[in-house]
Amino acid sequence: MQLSQEKPCRLAIATLGALGLLLAASAGASWTGGGVWFGQSIFSQPVQAAENEGEQDFIRTLQVIEAQVDFSQFPSKTVLATGYTAGVESTGKTPGHPQYGITYSGVKVRRDVFSTIAADPDVFPLGTILYIPGYGYGVVADTGSAIKGNKIDLYFATVEDVYQLWGKRQVDVYVIQKGEGTVTEEMMDRLNRMDHRRLPAGSG
Repeated sequence: MQLSQEKPCRLAIATLGALGLLLAASAGASWTGGGVWFGQSIFSQPVQAAENEGEQDFIRTLQVIEAQVDFSQFPSKTVLATGYTAGVESTGKTPGHPQYGITYSGVKVRRDVFSTIAADPDVFPLGTILYIPGYGYGVVADTGSAIKGNKIDLYFATVEDVYQLWGKRQVDVYVIQKGEGTVTEEMMDRLNRMDHRRLPAGSG
């Protein structure tokens, strides 16, 4: 099935826009009401939520993002990244378990513009936002007994996606923002649903 060109583009706009809001809010960058400043570029389109995008749309979106963003401006670290799911094969939990799909931080797993990932909190504190080439943006929301040192686990919705799209590989990840030790559903929703009406107070 041929994928729509519009969906990856919309997802890329949402991702770049949300990241632009995040960075400018923390760095005191300039804003305009009509778009989002990101580095030397301005995205004039309103940032829209990306809902129900498939993995193939994410992959095509990554090509857009990686062509637009200079990730060399961010600190990087080489890690061993492994795909995982919420299922018994990764967590030992079945859908009927009360903690099924719940991360260490308490938020539900999600594959979205900003996905939940797992890491060693001594390396990447909870709430840290990483960019993982080939996967996208990940928010450290989970931990694991086998995730020690420079290792991360990347959430996928299905076992098929884990094996077909990722498996296990060594990759250089970029630290977009260091976490403060907490993650909430509100934070995840805010990252994934930011739009042009939610600019920081005092923007021009």
